[in-house]
Amino acid sequence: MRKNLFFLFILCFVLALSPFRYAEPFWLKEGVYFKYTADKMFIVQKSVKNTTYVNYYGEYAEFYWEVLEIKNRTARILITLNISNITFTTTHYMTEKEAKKKFKKLVIQVLSLKPNLKHENCAIYNIDPCQVRICNDTVLGFIKSCDNMTYYLVISPEKRGIYEYVNTTLHGLHKSAIIDVDLESNIVKYNGSKIGPNLLFINPSMVLTGLGVLETSNNRIFISNITIANFIVHTYYMDFKPPIIIVATNTHEYLWYDSSTGILISGGIPPNIARNVFGFDTILLSNRIESKNLKKGFNSKDYYGIGMILEDTNVDFSGVMPLSGVSISKLYLGLFVVSLSSLVFSIIFKSRRG
Repeated sequence: MRKNLFFLFILCFVLALSPFRYAEPFWLKEGVYFKYTADKMFIVQKSVKNTTYVNYYGEYAEFYWEVLEIKNRTARILITLNISNITFTTTHYMTEKEAKKKFKKLVIQVLSLKPNLKHENCAIYNIDPCQVRICNDTVLGFIKSCDNMTYYLVISPEKRGIYEYVNTTLHGLHKSAIIDVDLESNIVKYNGSKIGPNLLFINPSMVLTGLGVLETSNNRIFISNITIANFIVHTYYMDFKPPIIIVATNTHEYLWYDSSTGILISGGIPPNIARNVFGFDTILLSNRIESKNLKKGFNSKDYYGIGMILEDTNVDFSGVMPLSGVSISKLYLGLFVVSLSSLVFSIIFKSRRG
């Protein structure tokens, strides 16, 4: 009798403490896609040895992701980033010795020519299709300007610093990759390595009940705060009713989710994807529509989306349903099966002896 009670206690204990670790949204199917847009985009690419910084300034950006396959509770997802009308800049800081050595090499290519114009302490040379300007005063500088490129070499230790700068106009930038989302652990994998929590969509039931499904950190990217907002969010695709789940990260991204589906409706590109997949330190997004929020104030009951905003999807929101495919983790499931089996065998064994 005591053994039966013990096994019964273990069984109840497992059921009481086992959180639901897996919940597949009704809309998560092969072929489902989401498209987000932003009017302006600023990207800081990874620096090289803290001396070179690469920036992109884009006028229009699209972030797109599509479910390619769902197998063994893992979703394989294609993610794409397209940016148009880009200004690409590179800033490289160097020592004064390095800069002067490079300055001499650049000047030798031009000094054999006669300057077309002199302005203050600068000599200007028209070398089709570019213009070269060499200055020699308090700021030693070499400037080369072409149709879609500008190059500076500045040597001004006391005022402007020592650096070379390249500004180039590009038609566009395209980045794409395939990631895997483990639907049980909610972890994203890229090229077989874990890169942190999945923030393309969330399990709203776990967030709303405070179970904290987004606790995983990776590469100093983690969830710093989760709040529930009671306002309507206007997107290009449709309006989303409250409550709205706002997830904040330590990298200052604010991601807005629909509480009934867990779909990302506004905010930024998930930081672990921006950094670990696309290779950028920071991606900042903005939309002209955001300016309307300033007129509304902090206590408004409706806001326009911020950053990148949902523009298109093939999800049918008319069929919003509860989460399906709910199960408990393998560990708790194993304990449950062992406890239940032991209880049954113990009862059968005792009944035969009796």
